[in-house]
Amino acid sequence: MRSPDYPFRLRRCALVGLYCALILSSRVLGQDPWADQVIAYEPGSGAAPGYTNPLTVLGPPERYTGELGGWPQAVTPFNPPWGTDELVSLGPGGYVIVRFDESITDDPAHLFGVDFLLFGNAFFIDANFPEGVVGGLFQHGPFAVSVSADGQNFVSLGGPFYDGLFPTMGYRDTLPQDPNPGSVLTDFTRPVDPRLTLPDLMGCSYAELIALYDGSGGGVPFDIGSTGLQQAYYVRIDALPGVSGLAIDAFAIVPEASTLVAFCVAGAGLIRRRWRAGLMVALLVTTPCWAGVWTHQAGDSARTSQAQLGPQQLATLAWTAAAPPQAEFVYHSSPVVSGGRVFAVARQFSDGQHVADLLLAYDSHTGQRLWATPIEPDYLDSWSSPAIDVRNQNVIVASGWSVYAIDAANGQIRWQTPLQRPVVNASPAISQDLRAGGVPANRVFITDYSGYGNQALLYAINVDPFEPSHNPYQPGQIVWTQTLPGACGNSPAYADGLVCVASTGGWLFALAALDGNLRWQTDVAALGYPQYARFFGGVCIRDGFAYAASYVFYGTGNNSGLFKLDLQTGGLAWVAPCQRTDSVPVVTDDGWVFLSGGLDWTGSAVRIQAFRDLGTSAVLVWDTHVDSGGQLRVGGWSFQPAYSGGRLYAGRPDATFFGPYTDLFILNVAAGPGQPDFVLAQHAGAGGSPALAGGWLYSLGQTGLHAFAQRYPGDLDCSGNVNAFDIDPFVLALTSPAEYAGEFPDCDPLNADINGDGAVDAFDIDAFVDLLTG
Repeated sequence: MRSPDYPFRLRRCALVGLYCALILSSRVLGQDPWADQVIAYEPGSGAAPGYTNPLTVLGPPERYTGELGGWPQAVTPFNPPWGTDELVSLGPGGYVIVRFDESITDDPAHLFGVDFLLFGNAFFIDANFPEGVVGGLFQHGPFAVSVSADGQNFVSLGGPFYDGLFPTMGYRDTLPQDPNPGSVLTDFTRPVDPRLTLPDLMGCSYAELIALYDGSGGGVPFDIGSTGLQQAYYVRIDALPGVSGLAIDAFAIVPEASTLVAFCVAGAGLIRRRWRAGLMVALLVTTPCWAGVWTHQAGDSARTSQAQLGPQQLATLAWTAAAPPQAEFVYHSSPVVSGGRVFAVARQFSDGQHVADLLLAYDSHTGQRLWATPIEPDYLDSWSSPAIDVRNQNVIVASGWSVYAIDAANGQIRWQTPLQRPVVNASPAISQDLRAGGVPANRVFITDYSGYGNQALLYAINVDPFEPSHNPYQPGQIVWTQTLPGACGNSPAYADGLVCVASTGGWLFALAALDGNLRWQTDVAALGYPQYARFFGGVCIRDGFAYAASYVFYGTGNNSGLFKLDLQTGGLAWVAPCQRTDSVPVVTDDGWVFLSGGLDWTGSAVRIQAFRDLGTSAVLVWDTHVDSGGQLRVGGWSFQPAYSGGRLYAGRPDATFFGPYTDLFILNVAAGPGQPDFVLAQHAGAGGSPALAGGWLYSLGQTGLHAFAQRYPGDLDCSGNVNAFDIDPFVLALTSPAEYAGEFPDCDPLNADINGDGAVDAFDIDAFVDLLTG
């Protein structure tokens, strides 16, 4: 039985198809990303019998194989195409030359710099057949690849090459061995990240493999940049001596980011959905589902405090959510956002007594409270923020003497780990890419509180499933610890296999995240800065360096130190005097370092400072307190700013400093505090450390959790750009809003309202195409 809204959905899809037809006839007639002509073919010696029809390499790669062989199945990385009508074989000395009607261009703006893709019949060995666990790779080669602009003069791309590492994946929603075609197509013009290696993929489940392909249909990536050619129309494949089993399925050009070819052509066109009546409606699958998330205090596990998108104004308050009865938010903690949900921490009271903390979940676009889970009360009014384990769909929160993993969907406690001491002000960091023997082995990192003593611990706690050989730890089990010379509020940072942490004793540490092996330890007092040797905050890891700022109790003005250390050696790059702070430095791509610090007491004052990182030194460029003559009160020692696109999001603390922040600001970092356009926007009532996701901002204030909306028309994948990769989510938002919300939960669906009439419908298609074509 068809869905009741089938005619309406069909009508909308027909409008999309009609518009594509108009585009194709008027702008890109005849264009497609596949090879269009076989110029020459020589099978070579030992080519596979029956696989010598070179015309099989024309057109798109196969999504469904075996129809002629009596064993039809979806093409997956564990089940490659194998039909005689799908592949052409090359033996030693064999070659094939194909021509494209469209040019292969050398364009660094192509995804990962890839210019075209080759599809063969490589496949992964299934270590747990038929479940689809990568246990090895069966690939074919060697072969050489060359390209030409005129069909006469060919330039080699190097090599030799093999037809792995990314076997073809036809659909995102099939089983590894599946007799049924899927309904969610991959994109054969989107390369897999070529930085991935076989060790990265070994042990991956099929779901993890789909996630790593990230919407791609696979294929061997090639960049023609080394040839010196700006464009090419011909590709030649030569089978080299010793070649075995080489068979070619297809070629694909990686499209220009702004072309409409990906919108209206790509494979079977805009085909995505298989209706029960047999009708196919098309889409491309391109971007990851987790675009635009804010999973940690300071944004991510490296604590970079940045997002692709952030609001340009604060006029659109989408919603405000109050804390539950007899509860108040932990105002100096930060909310975190992922999967269409915002998570925040509150304190529960009974007869005026603090009896528990609550982890709260809200719908990120409506503010509806979804669940509230009681946990152990925090210690000493700790403002630890939660973090999100995206892989396992848990929220990790430290409160009191425990670390909890709480199911993000329903609020159920999955595990609870007791610590030796309580946690005070420190927030967890969670890895997402750690593997042991190819098996996921990710950890959550947290420090406890040393009190007035000089000893604390950094903990690494397993978050991934138990695996007896390579990850022999249950979720929630402590894997290793590292003794620190004191800790309070020292939030670890994680990136690229390393965890970095500061300590109240003035030391900074870097350890191998998997096993706790100490890589380096740096005593800033021994470096010649004993006056700065007190850290009470977190670390930022950025571009091969670790940044941390200290909090010194005595002295006035810039009595503390902002440090930049080499992440591999712990060596000092530079130190700059700064205000005392627990905040994590915000380090941008263009050389800014922003730091929130100071308090209104003993010769200090609340402020944000901006430094220029000059590589081996840093210079203070502006100071909101100094440059405004004390008129602009913003930032402070416990506040964590957020940054996006030249805008810094900052709050104003209340007079007591432990109550809710009173105002939220957007600051223009290029202008400076003394200029009239420095404050771009101000909103009274919010101002707590913000989280940015999908262009929206979330901040705690006196009346609760505030959500500020900002719509970016056409940017349906929340990447910060409007390009061909927005086509799939646009059509999905147009034809199936529920599915769009499921695939892009942190993006605003009204980004598809291109014409601004308040509705997402066929009338937005013209405006969307205009955005794409400029």
